Amino acid sequence: MAKATIAKWWQKALWALWVLLLLGLPISSFSHFPPALGGNAQVRPFSLYPLVVLAFVVALPALFRRRLSAAALWLFAFTAVAVVASSLFVLRDIAPVNGVRPPARVVRALLTLAIGAAFYFTVAFMPRTKEQLASTLRWLYAALAWSLAWGTFQIGYILTHSYSWYLTANHLQRLISSRNLLTRRISGPAYEPNWFASQIALVFMPWLVASVLTGKSVFKIRWRWLTVEAFLTVWAFGVLLFTYSRAGLATGLLVVFLGLVLHPSRRLSFGKRALIGGGLAVLAAAALFLLGKTNPYFARIWTYWGLPPEKYIYFLGMKGRFAYWKAAYITYLQHPFFGVGLGNFGFYFAKNVTPQPLGIDHELLKALLPGSGYGIATPKNMYVRILAETGLLGFVTFFAYWLASLRDGLRMFVAKRPEARFWGFGALLGFAALLIDAVSFGSFAVADLWVFLGLIAAAGNVFLQDRGIRD
Repeated sequence: MAKATIAKWWQKALWALWVLLLLGLPISSFSHFPPALGGNAQVRPFSLYPLVVLAFVVALPALFRRRLSAAALWLFAFTAVAVVASSLFVLRDIAPVNGVRPPARVVRALLTLAIGAAFYFTVAFMPRTKEQLASTLRWLYAALAWSLAWGTFQIGYILTHSYSWYLTANHLQRLISSRNLLTRRISGPAYEPNWFASQIALVFMPWLVASVLTGKSVFKIRWRWLTVEAFLTVWAFGVLLFTYSRAGLATGLLVVFLGLVLHPSRRLSFGKRALIGGGLAVLAAAALFLLGKTNPYFARIWTYWGLPPEKYIYFLGMKGRFAYWKAAYITYLQHPFFGVGLGNFGFYFAKNVTPQPLGIDHELLKALLPGSGYGIATPKNMYVRILAETGLLGFVTFFAYWLASLRDGLRMFVAKRPEARFWGFGALLGFAALLIDAVSFGSFAVADLWVFLGLIAAAGNVFLQDRGIRD
């Protein structure tokens, strides 16, 4: 009896840590982080605190006790390639860059990959039943709700241009984030506006849109078609507008339109879907026009349309990004099989960046000038980062991991069980978001990627094991 009671309370304690992990996901750069855990890094998620316990207590034992999916095996294969590539790099005679030494960079990069994998396996193994999956979504939505509430509070100083309001918001922001708020864009609890927008579009939006279109809710409270998920979807899009994130808005709209196309219900004919899509397109165009009126930087999308491609990219503020991507691709061509090792693109950046007038791009100038405090350059793009740092072998194994996860999503999408179809639907929508999101992020320590893929794995463990998907 005593053992049963202890086991019960132990499971409750683990679930409490799981809830803390989910609620803390929106905080991507926690301001109170010890140096030993990366206290000087941009990416330092609050959820790393409960993750440390759950990874060792839940995820690690499950790796030896539970059957691993193809996605997990491909992730292990990529990790092996990354370790080999990084070990080969240590043998090269490379000078430090901005005070960063190659061995230290290798250790840090492999540690971020380990953190990402820990997020993935913890999310994959923690929910073990349909009820626990539903509870996980409820707490995930709770995390979204509080982050949207904080983002809504920040909208106040955007609309009123109140500097005192901004100072109050910024003081509160510094309690949870290592970076100050911007005066013309909202960041929510994240490091910057683009991170906040990316998180909304990738971690939350796929499941919300899938819920709205299928009518499946994890909450008992509803009034006809109006559910908690429908309310959160509208609220999320409203807050997303004020991040002024072009990639985030594009990703969110893509998820909605793809959802209308893939919607499995026969109740909506093609004409009705086209009508809804057209109405949403008009609303989106009106919203973008209003955004351009309040933020001239956002209006550059159409203000400079028609200019030659190079000038258009420059006025969009994308020239620096293209320089990073091109330098990473050149690095890959020089080291095609294993790349230069995980996290080590920065040691080759100055040599491979295309010569150009540096005065017109301040970020490039800071990245190249010693003593600027910029740190070490990263490709800022997952695709070219994998190519440059792990070569063709790393690229194949990493995206085989993605494809294996997508396959699980497709299998659930065509299943007979409504619960499985819901998770498969959300997985397909999320992969569309992921393909776009990967163009503008490249850090393994950001939890968004791993949490999304981990949720697919968790649903797959529940619906795709043992008796198959067509029960």
